Amino acid sequence: AIEMVKDTTISGHIEINAAGQTLSGPLTLYQKEPDKLRVDLTMPEYDLSISQSFDGQKGRFTNPQTGMIEEMPDFMVKDFARQATGTQALLEPKKAGVVYALKPKAAIEGKDYIILEQTYPDGYKFTFYLDPETYLPYKTVNRTIDMMGGEVEAESFSTDYRKVGGLMVAHAIRVLHNGVEAQRITIASVTHNAGLEDGLFVLK
Repeated sequence: AIEMVKDTTISGHIEINAAGQTLSGPLTLYQKEPDKLRVDLTMPEYDLSISQSFDGQKGRFTNPQTGMIEEMPDFMVKDFARQATGTQALLEPKKAGVVYALKPKAAIEGKDYIILEQTYPDGYKFTFYLDPETYLPYKTVNRTIDMMGGEVEAESFSTDYRKVGGLMVAHAIRVLHNGVEAQRITIASVTHNAGLEDGLFVLK
């Protein structure tokens, strides 16, 4: 089922807590194998639309201050490149340069979760907490950059899994930055193999 996925389109709603403000609006994510990613976000109350994309080599984004398309800073390019790796990190980790290590189990609310550490070629790490009954990721932990440009520890909690095209997909995601809720994402629809064109991932 994973091998059959050539591209994915995810649509939903996001709430962002930043600098004492709560922003919300529709969110659409496009991912195309093996290395392309685009995120479109709209905040109607602020008449703000932001796009971020990685075409496999370069990253571009909408500067919210100017509304202009600019080259992503290096840290954003690296982050999007990791996210865009898609199914290759699962099916062909050696080809992607990804290494997995099994760690001691950890208890969350009385349940012992399987801990799997994922390391990218540049040394960047994701830690997955897998449900021992379903083997689906319940929680991930990694270091990231928040909207204010500071480095934080991000914890993502994925729930409400539903089967889409033979795959189990989380439809509710809650993200904490340094223990404080930063985002809530609710997924409305997931579409596989829509035939996304490469040009979609080049912002102009």
